[in-house]
Amino acid sequence: MTSDPVDIAAALISNRQSFVLALVMGCAGRAEECVGDMTIFAANGIVLAGKACRLGSGAVLQRKVQECFASESRIVLDIDVTGRAVADGDARPGNSLKIYLEAVVPRTGDR
Repeated sequence: MTSDPVDIAAALISNRQSFVLALVMGCAGRAEECVGDMTIFAANGIVLAGKACRLGSGAVLQRKVQECFASESRIVLDIDVTGRAVADGDARPGNSLKIYLEAVVPRTGDR
């Protein structure tokens, strides 16, 4: 079995299973190497593949994944690497990540 997020997403789509995609879009400072990291989550927030949570942001990200799935709307989240949500304009240089979340939910009749 693969742990590649793209392979897992493809398999979930093929099996018509819902999931949430998390993509690190930007960062500041020490998290710079994480841009482009992708994680695939089950609807309940459990990580299926990827490594976007490796910086200690797991609890915040998991709650937002559940919110994204429930609302089926895209979310752009700013978090710091210690795992707390960052209010607009409150990001501290060197500690923040910008993460894009999107729920992938098969619809009846989609093929």
